[in-house]
Amino acid sequence: MSNVTQVMFLRRAANLAGNYVLAPLLGRSSTSTYWYLPDPTNLRSEEDLARYHNFSPSPFYVIDYRTRTTYEFTSPDGILRLPYPNPIGPQINPEAAFQCALGWHDRYVLDGSHGARERFFLYADYFAERQTPTGDFNYLFDWFESTAPWHSALAQSRGASMMLRAFLLSGDDRYVRAALLALDRFDVDCSAGGYQAIFEPEGVIYFEEYPKEKNAVINGFMASLFALYEIGHWLGDRRCRDLFDAGIRSLERMLPYYTLPWWTLYDRGADAGRNVHSPRYQKMVINYLKALSVLSKSPTLRHFRDHWGRLDTPQNRAKAYFFKARRKLLYR
Repeated sequence: MSNVTQVMFLRRAANLAGNYVLAPLLGRSSTSTYWYLPDPTNLRSEEDLARYHNFSPSPFYVIDYRTRTTYEFTSPDGILRLPYPNPIGPQINPEAAFQCALGWHDRYVLDGSHGARERFFLYADYFAERQTPTGDFNYLFDWFESTAPWHSALAQSRGASMMLRAFLLSGDDRYVRAALLALDRFDVDCSAGGYQAIFEPEGVIYFEEYPKEKNAVINGFMASLFALYEIGHWLGDRRCRDLFDAGIRSLERMLPYYTLPWWTLYDRGADAGRNVHSPRYQKMVINYLKALSVLSKSPTLRHFRDHWGRLDTPQNRAKAYFFKARRKLLYR
């Protein structure tokens, strides 16, 4: 191991220890203490689906992000900034911010929490003002191969769901325009500035979390489908409904490629077959499958929901922790 490699290894080890071990033990905010907050699904049954469709004045979100509102942070404008290690530093991550906004929305409509509506609209207005003319909610910091400014189907979907709820609560059409614009390029290939890519093993389309990398991150693809369903349902947008249906058909064919005999995979990038989910993300994608199987009524998704759930044993979680930590130490 060269001196440069040793330094990089030690730096990764220090960042991992600080982010995943010391911060939780010391009660400090870190990126991991945000992403690892519980987020169960709100859709588990046909009864949940009926309640979701009929909920007033605005539907609760498919994933329960109310715990995100408990995350302690400091910012001059009230918008969440995650404390990334140097050299990145504190940054607004659109996906993280939208989860927080949706948490505030649900605290308002489900709990009647004082001040939650105002906190929700703080986020909706902040991002409506900063959405690009082509609809992007850009990331303004570099993240490995993705150089700023970059965009993500994951964040676009979550942002569209936020804007839909801002419209339903306020009646202001500018939020409708923002929601539709956020999903406008979901049928455009990543190479042309859009969000759609081809999953080569099956030749089917999917929506990419990292368009510059095209790693087919499965949790990002799953989450990108939620807003397509919501805009199709609440705004009657046929294009979004068709994209949701196409995405479900693709997901049904992709899931076997992410299923190991003992666990599941995060992506199908350059080292396809080796980047396993952390136990936390395993739980998250199972919750996504629970929601998507209710929305789509797909027997295939129900099968993988149950099968992936059965893989989540203490022995397999321990094995996944080892492989995930090893990868982060050696690569990223």
